[in-house]
Amino acid sequence: MSALYGQGFQSERYDRITDFTRTVAIVPVSGKLHIGMPDLLMMLAGLAQRYLENDIRLRTDETRGGTVIEVKREEGTGVTLDTVIYQGVLRAGDEIALNTRDGPAVTRVRGMLINTHGRKKGLREVESVQAAAGVRVLISDKLDVIPGTPMIVVRGATGTRSSRR
Repeated sequence: MSALYGQGFQSERYDRITDFTRTVAIVPVSGKLHIGMPDLLMMLAGLAQRYLENDIRLRTDETRGGTVIEVKREEGTGVTLDTVIYQGVLRAGDEIALNTRDGPAVTRVRGMLINTHGRKKGLREVESVQAAAGVRVLISDKLDVIPGTPMIVVRGATGTRSSRR
């Protein structure tokens, strides 16, 4: 703490701080004793949530979203995402944000396919899908999407499609 103070930084142990904008948080950790890592992760997540919530580069529609279950690269159709829509309605043409191996990316829903039941089993193209449904989403960019990632519908994204955030 005295070394930080000597450099002009106010510091304190993380659980004693009331104003994180003026004080550097110190989280005691020890790899040898295996202590402190949960506290460090909690601090990082909490501070990121608190101070990055006003990032205006990407506005999400929090009433619409899903989870990518499986990623397939198919000849002729490109990248397809087997997805569960858990909230709202997903429409062809919507912009979605996804986690890729290269970082977050924004792309457009090119089309959607759902399984049909009955006499004609197979896939059928649809324009929109409501929550609590499984759907195969065709995206417009060749992205290396991470399976298990959330799929968030974006409104008014700045930058270009598949731009990194």
